[in-house]
Amino acid sequence: MSNLLDNLISSPPSDLCFNCNEFTKDSFSVDQFLQEHRNMANLETMRDDLGVYLKTLRSAMIELINKDYADFVNLSSNLIGLDKAITSIQLPLGQLKEELLVVQNNIEDALNEVSAQLLRRKKIQEKKRSLKSLNRVHCSLKKLNCLITEMSREKDFTLNCLQLERAAMEYNQLQFHVSRCSSYLSKTDNQNLEEIGRNLYKFLDTQFVECQNKDKEDQLCRILGIYLSLGMSSQAERSYRREKVSPAMRTLIHEEALASNPRGLSGLYNSLIAFIDDEMKVLRIATQLSDKRCKINGFDFVVNSYWPEVEERLELNLTSIYAPGNPDHFFMCYSDTLQFLNKLESRCDKKLLREHPQYQSFMMRWNLPVYYQIRFQEIAGSVEAALEECQSATGEWRLAATAVVWTSLLRCWADKVFISQLTHRYSTSSQ
Repeated sequence: MSNLLDNLISSPPSDLCFNCNEFTKDSFSVDQFLQEHRNMANLETMRDDLGVYLKTLRSAMIELINKDYADFVNLSSNLIGLDKAITSIQLPLGQLKEELLVVQNNIEDALNEVSAQLLRRKKIQEKKRSLKSLNRVHCSLKKLNCLITEMSREKDFTLNCLQLERAAMEYNQLQFHVSRCSSYLSKTDNQNLEEIGRNLYKFLDTQFVECQNKDKEDQLCRILGIYLSLGMSSQAERSYRREKVSPAMRTLIHEEALASNPRGLSGLYNSLIAFIDDEMKVLRIATQLSDKRCKINGFDFVVNSYWPEVEERLELNLTSIYAPGNPDHFFMCYSDTLQFLNKLESRCDKKLLREHPQYQSFMMRWNLPVYYQIRFQEIAGSVEAALEECQSATGEWRLAATAVVWTSLLRCWADKVFISQLTHRYSTSSQ
């Protein structure tokens, strides 16, 4: 039928006022069709042409039905006996379905069995690996015990460094094998592991301090490398703070030391900087100077060992420097502190230092708003008193009040009064 209609559309009557192909388009619209053809023919002509085209389509439909009528009539006769044919194949199909289900079940059972065997094999392999690691753990424990015993007897520092490197490598391998057989370790094994770890770190810390006392830069680099290989850089920084920084700061930072220092707080701060330049010189060369061949990355002893100890003792042992009651004393202490921090920043990673929590808390202890209020009352009070008196003045000002105001403005920006961190407040006050 579609072929017949297509032939009809492809050869329509030639005298129609429209193209018959437009009706078969997916985008056909009646309104658009009328809009496009209203200037080509009037509505009556278009109605007559559409009627002609409709009669043509009907004739084609009738011709199609007459042509295929025999097929429609014979359709029912062709279906005779189809039920028997369907019934005859139902049984074989049912049997085939059952056979397929049996095969499917057999395949699933085989797959489950193979999966179970693979899982069992995997567990066996993991257990064998764990047992091998367990055996390796016991061997490493014995080896490390021997190495630590030898190091405790050995007096030669260079040989001890070499043994420490061997012990660190063995300890790293031990930790790897422990991670693979932790469930098989006995309580005694775990105790031995903890004891060996403590002894190794203790001996490493001892060698670390000793090589600094003897200014052994090459050995110091080797010791720091051992710390890094063990992933214990923070351990080295804590050890240095505990063994070197803390005892020194205990004697430097307290009220008696401040009172006895001829230069006061600035002299105390100079002593703190001298500790970095003298006592930490070799350590900083090994970890901070890029032109050294044995430079070790991953440490910042100034920020992580020195500064926390210094800040803590400044906060606890020198509380007098923060008191804002005496503005002149507060200004002097704050200025000396800023100079100290500038020197400190030039000797370490400035960004890392300023991001340190103790740096931020240290700066918060300086009560600048109270200092500002005291200075404001001090300066503004003289201005208010002068305005009340309204006396004349000598010199460049006619009124004494004007002279006092000018002097007060200059005092806001005086060297021993103005603090740059309070610029916004002084600017507002001056306006």
